[in-house]
Amino acid sequence: LAGDPALAGDPALAGDPALAGDSSAASAPGGEKGVLVAENLRYDFEREEVVAQGDAVLTYRDVTIRGEELLINLEKNLLTGKQVTIEKEDTSFTGDNFIYNFQKDRGSIDNYYSFNWTEDNEPLIIQGKRGEIEGDLTIVHQSSLTGCDREKPHYHLTAKKVEYYPDDKIIFRHLFYWEGGVRLFYLPVMVVSLKEKESNFDQPVVGYNDYDGFYVKLVYRYFMKPGFYGLLMVDWFQYSGLGQGVKQYFPLEGEKDLFFNIYHFNNYRTGGQDIQVGTGWSHKLGPLYDYSLD
Repeated sequence: LAGDPALAGDPALAGDPALAGDSSAASAPGGEKGVLVAENLRYDFEREEVVAQGDAVLTYRDVTIRGEELLINLEKNLLTGKQVTIEKEDTSFTGDNFIYNFQKDRGSIDNYYSFNWTEDNEPLIIQGKRGEIEGDLTIVHQSSLTGCDREKPHYHLTAKKVEYYPDDKIIFRHLFYWEGGVRLFYLPVMVVSLKEKESNFDQPVVGYNDYDGFYVKLVYRYFMKPGFYGLLMVDWFQYSGLGQGVKQYFPLEGEKDLFFNIYHFNNYRTGGQDIQVGTGWSHKLGPLYDYSLD
């Protein structure tokens, strides 16, 4: 930026070593500093705005923001970018029309898209019409989620709103489960724990036979507090019906669990509503053996 006429005569920028080599270090509210690097950096005095163009990269706290062009309004403490990629720890997402207020620690982004790998080395793809950032919390509106990385995933979830709390949980509100283009079931709210080592979802079982037609069996594991957990079960059979059930476990002493389950089946063949209720207990005898009584 040496000799840039846009900066000439400005006592705050003249000879500032932080600007050498097309990089800039600026203090954010509260005294925190960010580093901005780009092929071209200039300061718009009229708008009180730093303009970074060409592979612009801003590092602020533990976040890295990349874009072809980034604008920082110093008067309003506002960062904007048309097409950006945001990286934080082991996650990243992209989108358009990014706006972030440093002072309020809040922002928004259109056409939210993230592709990450789970601890089980499975893909996790989340897309949304709009994303909102409030501190560590990320909220995605009109979203879809899938673990299938095909161009046309064979299954996916859609939700009116997804709330992502890092290292804690993901909350889905007004959730639908889809198999291909067929919407199978609805849940008003679903919480996925990020604290448990065990995966919340079992692999969906999809198949076909002459009696049931196409069928899908889905099991979701939920956690309430240490030792207290349960299963949500949803079974859909093209010709036979739709089943929904809950199995709740209660811990006892000595590696024993008491459980209670209820299962409802909407029978397409008879037109009836079948209900099964049961209870039982299980006992672990070590890493290899256990037994149960239903």
